[in-house]
Amino acid sequence: MQSRLLSFIESITNTSIGYALSILSYIYVFDIDTTTTLVMTAYFTLLSIVRQYLTRRFFNKKGGE
Repeated sequence: MQSRLLSFIESITNTSIGYALSILSYIYVFDIDTTTTLVMTAYFTLLSIVRQYLTRRFFNKKGGE
């Protein structure tokens, strides 16, 4: 079973990679201005961290029974 700290570190690492890719895609693929890009990416990144952490904890709890 993975500890809460490792679940959090994993979700931060995974989301950080996604954050960088999102910024690049918003700027280069969708041609959105930098301020809008940073705000949108920060919002979805926060949602992703929470979602991933809670999902990981849920499945760790289910697997630990």
